Amino acid sequence: MWRGKVYLIVFAVCLLLSPWLLYKNWYSILNSVAPFTTLDNKVAVDGVDIADYSERAEIDEIYIVDTLTGAIRQLTADSFQDSYPNISSQDRRIYFLSNRLVTDDRPHDSANKSLFYYDLSDQTIRLGNPLIDKILADSSGQITQLMIKDNLIAIAECFDGSNLMKLGDLGSNQLLGTYSVANNSLIVNIQDGRILVRENGQVRALTEK
Repeated sequence: MWRGKVYLIVFAVCLLLSPWLLYKNWYSILNSVAPFTTLDNKVAVDGVDIADYSERAEIDEIYIVDTLTGAIRQLTADSFQDSYPNISSQDRRIYFLSNRLVTDDRPHDSANKSLFYYDLSDQTIRLGNPLIDKILADSSGQITQLMIKDNLIAIAECFDGSNLMKLGDLGSNQLLGTYSVANNSLIVNIQDGRILVRENGQVRALTEK
């Protein structure tokens, strides 16, 4: 008889736990998928910055993180060097620099990076943006830094021994400014339509001379 009571107790516990288990599984599935259907409340990070969100980090890969739930999604997993991921909310893309192959007929240069983007709508990686072809000094110029904010894109380019920074508008595909900078200049922000850089510990806004 005591076995029958045990079975009843186990059955009652299962009934009580069932709604919680169903909710937990549903929430886990929703939490793993829903955060990445839009780019709202998301930040894009590379294999270095991901360490701020997770101990599981792979150098030269890019991720997006949901700042509300903490959910993480790895976007690239290959032998290429991917860095400087930036979200463009307007066209639902995550732009980044990579040394992956540009075209089949162009020799692969592991040291030279081009602009690519991850399209959230179809989850594919494609080559850059028409604006980049317009604002680069030459197709052989090397992009070394990238930042996107409020539909403006700032890049640092090394070309023929010169270090340039350029500001463009992703909406109109127009070049807004070109600036000569020191080789240790780092892009830190885009504010009030200008590129802010850090040089020798000081932050300044770039102005055309």
